[in-house]
Amino acid sequence: MGNLFYRLLDRVTNVPIPRDTGDFALLDARVVRELTAMREHALFWRGLRCWAGGKHAAVHFDRPPRAKGESKYTLRKLAQLAGNGILSFSSRPLRLGLYLGGLTLAGTALTTLGTLGCFVMNPSAGWPISGTALVTLYVGSAQLLCLGVMGEYLNRIYDDVRDRPRWVVRQTVGLEAEQGQQLTPRRLAG
Repeated sequence: MGNLFYRLLDRVTNVPIPRDTGDFALLDARVVRELTAMREHALFWRGLRCWAGGKHAAVHFDRPPRAKGESKYTLRKLAQLAGNGILSFSSRPLRLGLYLGGLTLAGTALTTLGTLGCFVMNPSAGWPISGTALVTLYVGSAQLLCLGVMGEYLNRIYDDVRDRPRWVVRQTVGLEAEQGQQLTPRRLAG
């Protein structure tokens, strides 16, 4: 089940998150500062670690069976973790209305053309599909498209509210700053 989740995560996110990673990691102090500065509530550490940058290396090991007790991760908690991972690093669920609305609108337009074609070819047979059904399909398509547009706006608001930094600076050269001041270029001698 976990392998399926990581495959889905690879397809819907822009952050390359290694498969089958755990929550335990050795982190550079810079990465720790970036992660602790974030004010997000629904955290997916495996993705945030990769998002913060730095070099990544896997340490493969054989995990021995649990010595005591049972795992505290129920199916519900695993589903919540998967939801946090997808929703924290992908806007595709919010765009679903836009995609479905476009597909429905295209299908409805083709159905309308087919209906008109059938009526023109054989007017005595009447309409193969009712006008009410076509209007309902057009209205449903418009609603889905509107939901998709609202999803786009919601995604932009979500990005601003998360307040993740736009860039993570790995190293600076030729800049100096005192405590609490902004970095400014330093004049180089020579």
